[in-house]
Amino acid sequence: MCADRLASTFHLDYGTILGSNGISLLGWVATNMMYYYSWNAFSSDVPLWFSFAAAPLINLMRMLPMTVRGIGSTDMFIVFLFRTVGMPESVAFAGS
Repeated sequence: MCADRLASTFHLDYGTILGSNGISLLGWVATNMMYYYSWNAFSSDVPLWFSFAAAPLINLMRMLPMTVRGIGSTDMFIVFLFRTVGMPESVAFAGS
């Protein structure tokens, strides 16, 4: 019953839905490529697939505004993640 009521109030056409999803997808790809090029500027050890896999986790960590002597939780998380693919800690921190 609630689903029928909700469906009756939904008035977007398919072009608008596809357009908004397309813009969202382009923004997601652009953000992940920004991460990739940021790390690639310091080291070529980061594969593209790893950058796209780590980006959602990094975005979640950005919601925790904690710092340890000026180093944020996101920076520490990036160093932890990219150490697993063989990137030196100093390079991972510089890319963060």
